[in-house]
Amino acid sequence: MLSRAPRAIRLAARARTAAVASIPVPDASSDARRGRFVAAAAVSTAAAAAFAAANVAAAEEAPAGTDVTTPEFAKRPNVLFVLGGPGAGKGTQCERLVKECGFVHLSAGDLLRAERKSGSAHGDLIAKYILDGRIVPVEITVSLLAKAMAESGRTRFLIDGFPRNENNFEGWKAVMGDSVDVEGVLFYDVDDETRLDRLLERGKTSGRTDDNADTIQKRFRVFKEETMPVVSHYDKLGRVFRIDGAPEVDQVFKATLRAVAPVVKKEAVAAAQAMLDAADSLDWEAYAALCEPDMTAVEDETHGATVCGLEFHKFYFDEGKRAAEAAKAAGKPLPARRSAMLSPTVSLQTPNVAVVSYTRAVQSLAGTANFAETRVFVAHDGVWRCAHLHRSRAGEMPAASVAPAGSSDALHTPAPISKDALDKIYEAALRPAAE
Repeated sequence: MLSRAPRAIRLAARARTAAVASIPVPDASSDARRGRFVAAAAVSTAAAAAFAAANVAAAEEAPAGTDVTTPEFAKRPNVLFVLGGPGAGKGTQCERLVKECGFVHLSAGDLLRAERKSGSAHGDLIAKYILDGRIVPVEITVSLLAKAMAESGRTRFLIDGFPRNENNFEGWKAVMGDSVDVEGVLFYDVDDETRLDRLLERGKTSGRTDDNADTIQKRFRVFKEETMPVVSHYDKLGRVFRIDGAPEVDQVFKATLRAVAPVVKKEAVAAAQAMLDAADSLDWEAYAALCEPDMTAVEDETHGATVCGLEFHKFYFDEGKRAAEAAKAAGKPLPARRSAMLSPTVSLQTPNVAVVSYTRAVQSLAGTANFAETRVFVAHDGVWRCAHLHRSRAGEMPAASVAPAGSSDALHTPAPISKDALDKIYEAALRPAAE
């Protein structure tokens, strides 16, 4: 039975979603915001169950091999190449991105050096190339990168020091193809003199055989002659994030965070769409995997209450599947539905907290319903999970149509609520978290 959340849970929910109130809306007046927060939903439970049944039926009738639930972003890792001359500070910035943003850092140079020490068949060959300041054959480098990506089990990567030339670039495309999304190049721009000083200083303690003046100069020449054309290629595509790597480390990192923000935002939007896809097809496993276990939600069907946890949402999946089974047994054809995300906006509160707001258009042969939704996502090791959901009605629906179901994304007709009650709900939602 649904009941108002205890005070401790409500306070936690307010603290969690305090940033949501700051999201700009088309009309920021008090009345308009109240209208977005609480809206009537003229939909019956029976109609919602019918739509849930339709979704399951459609999924079951899909051709073999058709993927109707798995989000695309989960299959295609996001990759940022990290380039810059030797001593540009790429490794230092990558370490910060790993710690604060959950990226997996793969250094082509580190992988090659580790392979050299492993005693493998490629070890001696790699050692000779590195000592001469030359580029290792692409077949070796790409195979090591692909292996490391597969073993990580993750989907967000920084590939440091690769591709170093056109051959690397072509080799990457040949091996990886469309299996990953290359978002672009983080390019750290530092003058030769500064980089030389850094490398010579590092050579005093690094133990690296290539941190000496002669080898460093060779590496500088190779970078200018072979790697800069790769940077220029991506630059022409508008996919180079150029960062001044000369200032103090923290200042460079601030610029780096600004550069990676579009990638992080894209992932958050993809996670939100994946939740809609899972709800449309009643895939509870996929939906739950995208949620924090103690996710909070405020929706029309909660009558202004904040619900905490996933049991409330799971109810609609279970009921929808039962309705689908009954409909299938009765031989009743039912239409499916699809949710589209319109005009999404993302606000990054931190590198690991994203507030995604959008209009959700739910389409069916019966009509289209629009809802204003906001989801607060938290990233753990680069994996986004929803910590809070807020939904309200954003548009009218034809009277003859029915509404979708399949999680708390199912919409019920709330009992009549007085104006005083609406005011109290609205005020409570906007109350500062410190209360």
